[in-house]
Amino acid sequence: LHPRVSRIVCVADAIRRYFWQMRFLGLPTPVTKALTIYKGHDPAWYQSESIPLSNFGIADQVFTVGCTVNDRPRKGLQYLIEATHLLPDHLPIHFVFIGKVNKPELLQAIQHSPYQDRIHLLGFQPNAAAIIKNCAVCILPAIKREGLPKAIIEGMIQGVAPIVTNSGGSPELIEQEKSGLIIPPGSSRAIATAIQTLYENPDLLSRIQQQAMARIHHHFRINDTVDQHLELYEGLVD
Repeated sequence: LHPRVSRIVCVADAIRRYFWQMRFLGLPTPVTKALTIYKGHDPAWYQSESIPLSNFGIADQVFTVGCTVNDRPRKGLQYLIEATHLLPDHLPIHFVFIGKVNKPELLQAIQHSPYQDRIHLLGFQPNAAAIIKNCAVCILPAIKREGLPKAIIEGMIQGVAPIVTNSGGSPELIEQEKSGLIIPPGSSRAIATAIQTLYENPDLLSRIQQQAMARIHHHFRINDTVDQHLELYEGLVD
């Protein structure tokens, strides 16, 4: 927030609003200093690779919920695990966790889950997007301080239905009940309800998957990101 900083590029409007509320030496941040430029994507980046879930012991065509996170508290992974206790335990739903999940309390919660045999901890994967591509749903149960989550974008652009919490910039990716589901943060019940809704309504799931892909294609394009940065830089040197 130093006065010599001309612009602050934010990846989401939620972050831009955060900067507006900050103070430097007791002075408010000028409204024009922070601007939003979404990080765009290109569908071509995701056309070549696909890692089948069968590589990890999950049958093809099984309804799978993918979550790409490390086990930081703000990511809300504990609420997703708790949600498995609230789902009917007979549903053939599998959960794929990509990233570091090794906190004892989380591992213990998984061991006590009725879905224990359907929760797959894959650890770090060099191409998480190629795995998420084969899930029905991608979810980020974050409780605070999200920017514009790349893991959700990578799922949406490949036709995976997203569930996100109303945290940070996550809701800016989605039109509610059109290209995804937005739920309150810190609610295991809301997570379970959203997952069960998509599982029990295949037509809704299919529509959201298609609209999620279209949403990224049309509103989060890499060409727009480049053009907006060029416009910013040209304005700064005029």
